[in-house]
Amino acid sequence: MSQPKLPPILLLLVPLLLIALGAGVFTQTLQFGFTNLDDNVYVADNAALEQGLSAGGIGWAFTNREANLWMPVTWLSFLADEQIHGLDPRGYHLTNLLLHLATVFLLYVLLRGWTGVVWRAALVAALFAIHPLHVESVAWVAERKDVLSGFFFMAALRVYLGRGGPLTARRYIGTLICFALALMAKPMVVTLPVLLLLIDCSGPGERRPLLRLLLEKIPFLLLAAAMSIVTFLLVQARDIGAPDPIPLFERIGQAIAFYALYLGKMFYPVGLSVFYPPEGLHFEWARIAAWALLLISVTGAAWRLRDRLPMVWMGWLWYLVMLLPVVGLVQGGMQLMSDRYFYLPSIGLFVALAWLLNEAVQQRTWLRWPVVTLAVAAVLAGAALAHRQTAVWRDSGTLFRHALEVNEENYLAHLNLGVMLDDAGRSVEALPHLRRAVELRQDAVHHFNLANVLFKLDRTAEAAVHYRAAVKRQPEFPEAHNNLGIALARMGDLRGAHAHFETAIEQQADYAGAWYNLGLVQLREGKTSAAAASFRRTLELDPGHLGARRRLGALQVGNS
Repeated sequence: MSQPKLPPILLLLVPLLLIALGAGVFTQTLQFGFTNLDDNVYVADNAALEQGLSAGGIGWAFTNREANLWMPVTWLSFLADEQIHGLDPRGYHLTNLLLHLATVFLLYVLLRGWTGVVWRAALVAALFAIHPLHVESVAWVAERKDVLSGFFFMAALRVYLGRGGPLTARRYIGTLICFALALMAKPMVVTLPVLLLLIDCSGPGERRPLLRLLLEKIPFLLLAAAMSIVTFLLVQARDIGAPDPIPLFERIGQAIAFYALYLGKMFYPVGLSVFYPPEGLHFEWARIAAWALLLISVTGAAWRLRDRLPMVWMGWLWYLVMLLPVVGLVQGGMQLMSDRYFYLPSIGLFVALAWLLNEAVQQRTWLRWPVVTLAVAAVLAGAALAHRQTAVWRDSGTLFRHALEVNEENYLAHLNLGVMLDDAGRSVEALPHLRRAVELRQDAVHHFNLANVLFKLDRTAEAAVHYRAAVKRQPEFPEAHNNLGIALARMGDLRGAHAHFETAIEQQADYAGAWYNLGLVQLREGKTSAAAASFRRTLELDPGHLGARRRLGALQVGNS
């Protein structure tokens, strides 16, 4: 679409309208709570956040591995939220919202300054602000990683391009700093150096010598390589809930499928879910071949337009490059596909689409108003769908019931819904969901949670079966060994209980609860001296443990 001169007041209104558009979709999150999917681990039950932005808190942010990722900047943002808002979820949602809106603004300013156009830049920023696949990144507190890394990623591009002209040392260093901050928020942005090279070679503006472009990217590539190695090692160390290893040839096929599926979801964003079970993401080779042909055809078409429409070529490459770290070629974690992975890669598709629409209008001027109408309708429809999808994140029950509406065989949804119901004192309602989770996936955590509810309902023998299944599938599981010991003690198997309490302690030496339970079994076995030692150890680890204090006091009185 051509770019007539606009009045200054309208130029000021455009970014304000973009921010209002995004706020209209996501302001509702300020009324939402935390979910029991990572929000509890990251924030609600994370005692480390109580340190705030103290020296200890900052040190913890740079050294902990609680999320199996090195993301100190994200942890610092949570520490700041806790210091300001305590555990009020509204504050955490507000930070996510503000980061997303700031990224929308930076994206518009970046495209407008770089290309000199307004409406295409506005359309790209509007689609980014409200696309339904971005709901997960904004509405999920634990996905602070996305919006925070997205903000620094966009800041890096804005600093790099500046107001045009040669790349100065100041802009170069500023870009490198923003890139480092983005990496320390979420490692997915490791592809920024390649993207900078694409911008240099494919975007509008004067071309610089390729060798110089490559040499100046070396510090960026070194940062990206270091973060990639750290992330790979941390993810590989996490095996809880990870899918079974997939052969490389199949992973290549899956990657082709994911590229096509995300592309399809951009135009038809329905059936969205917080979790897509990996078991449902294996495809017939005939479909993969068809998707590969589609991707090759689109790539060929974009290549042919590279001289006349460089932004279309650059936008398509943006999508392919930025999505590369999360299409499953390197396997790790329990999710192969997720809406949040589309957050930054989507920008490339929006850019290509906006410039293609403009070209259509330039070639056939009678298309101007139909294209404008289509663009406005797409933004409004996307905003309506995103608003509805955002409401799904209101609380854990709403989130996981929606996931089960999308796919009844979603074992993570059954698990988390069951845990939520149990925490709410509705254990009988939780039981069928936890059983279904075990039926769908024989995972240690699934067996463990089912056993906990069975034990709570006085079905001890059944609980012991599932605790045994948990430790069989994951031998290094001290909580499961401890709970199995409790169940066996209740059933009269003191020898078995004793063994599992000792195993729990071997695996976690500071496990005060296991020391206390071991002491109780030792009492029943008549080993009073050993029991007293176990209770003393319990009190060393947990000075406020009343049970251990009373038991130890009774033993001391009895021996006096």
